[in-house]
Amino acid sequence: MRRTTIPGVALPRKAILQTATCGGVVLLIVVGFQFRALLLSLIGPGIDTGMQRRLQVPKASTAFPALPDTSSNISVGLVFNYALPDPSSEAHVTNLVWASNYTTPTGVYNTKYEQFDREPSQGTPAHNLAWFKRYHPDWVEYNCDRATVAYEFGEPYVPLDITNPAVLDYFLKSYYQPAIQKGYRGIAFDNVNLANWYGRCGHYNTSGHWVQQFTGAAGDPAYHTAILNWARWMAAHLHRIHALVSMNWSYDWDDPTDSYALVKYMDLDLDERGFTFWGTSASNEILTGGHWFANMKAIQYLTEQGKGYLSDNQYPGSFSAVTTAQKQWALANYLLIKGSHSWIYICGRQQYGHMFTMPEYSAPIGAATDAMYRSQNVYMRDFTNGKAIVNPSTNVTYTVSLPANAYKDLYGHAVGVVTLGPESGIVLLGARTSTPASRSHGQRR
Repeated sequence: MRRTTIPGVALPRKAILQTATCGGVVLLIVVGFQFRALLLSLIGPGIDTGMQRRLQVPKASTAFPALPDTSSNISVGLVFNYALPDPSSEAHVTNLVWASNYTTPTGVYNTKYEQFDREPSQGTPAHNLAWFKRYHPDWVEYNCDRATVAYEFGEPYVPLDITNPAVLDYFLKSYYQPAIQKGYRGIAFDNVNLANWYGRCGHYNTSGHWVQQFTGAAGDPAYHTAILNWARWMAAHLHRIHALVSMNWSYDWDDPTDSYALVKYMDLDLDERGFTFWGTSASNEILTGGHWFANMKAIQYLTEQGKGYLSDNQYPGSFSAVTTAQKQWALANYLLIKGSHSWIYICGRQQYGHMFTMPEYSAPIGAATDAMYRSQNVYMRDFTNGKAIVNPSTNVTYTVSLPANAYKDLYGHAVGVVTLGPESGIVLLGARTSTPASRSHGQRR
């Protein structure tokens, strides 16, 4: 029987305060949840307090219907497809594109990209600042100096007041409805975040008087409320025209209440943070221990409501440099929480628009037979033809014993004992199952 040792994945690290986006519903008792997350972050996953099994969260509304079923095996989703000259190449590889340039081919669920709080446009903005100052000066958002426009990411897209129903109606009628009429299935909102990272503070009314809306601080509760109200409005109005609501959003363990609340208004979540922290190489906080557990429970909550989930896993450098251990980390975590509408995308840092393939995606692991559970100090989930195992510890290696002659890895090696280094994972198949034929890094199309 082969003993398998899984080295720790050199995961990128990123500051906690740079979570991609946030949201929220009323959780049981907010203080109680925060205490659990804090305690777990201190003690790590190696000590069982029993909280992992007892944590419960409220029900949320189910996803907008008609998302493809991904209950069995591994499903690949694309994040953008602008590098594909012919969308027909997507057939038989994926059935979901987040932010597609196309409405075809048949059988692929395509969503239209939009920036949720700025003049929506890819490339040249449809209307510039001069146009808004002339026709809608009360729509433009400024920083607290009352002079600097609250632009984001250094881009020219004009930031607009999402608390103004006229602005939301403008977005809907000028951009979202035409996209749905063209054949898109839903809207893919980018950069949704409860944190006021770009210091929005207020706007001028039509009489030229300053209207203070926010403090300009990242954690302003009034800004949180504005985001949740925007999400509620969009969900109601897009569902009326049979359009799906997708958001680029990642759970914020610093604000679990609003994070769970935002889930209520989305149908499909693009988690750009993924399990690799945006593919950055900074050396601050990482998603392990208690933070890992809180994040996994939030994703599990989302998928258990039947909502869609696309896990975007970036690594520094290019896709061709992604190692086997890194692939296993992303795939094993995805399998722990995947639901009936769940996809994964693995790429290099911001290497979007390409259709990367790899043999591991074709692993016939089957459908999940249970939820994620803790055993032998690691986290597992069973499938009809395999198992996923993850060790989220930052510094502890665990050895896991498996039934004799029951499993092999994705590369055909029999596995009876697995040694999982810190921040590592492994995907196993039934011993009699055919495995992917190659350990190559895959292809770009």
